[in-house]
Amino acid sequence: MPADLRWTDLRLGTACNLACRFCDQAGLRGEADTAAALAALAALPHREGVVLAGGELTTRPDLLELVRGARALGFQRVALQTNGQVLAAAGGRVCLERLWA
Repeated sequence: MPADLRWTDLRLGTACNLACRFCDQAGLRGEADTAAALAALAALPHREGVVLAGGELTTRPDLLELVRGARALGFQRVALQTNGQVLAAAGGRVCLERLWA
């Protein structure tokens, strides 16, 4: 199957709120800080969308800033790779409302 060239992805780190035995990130460490993440977004080739990935993004306090930064750089769509645990918790709806406001 050919790659979808309308999307690009950016891995921002490995921090996660789970400890899955099958995870391919086990033992890896490191997180891009906000400035480094925004610089990496700016350096990506322009595409319709970007997938933010790496670790569990919903635990990042700067997630809203990163999503807004991607949109400001011209990405029409921003997708998150997430395990959904934070979104399923009591505050998940508030998190989503803040992201899409």
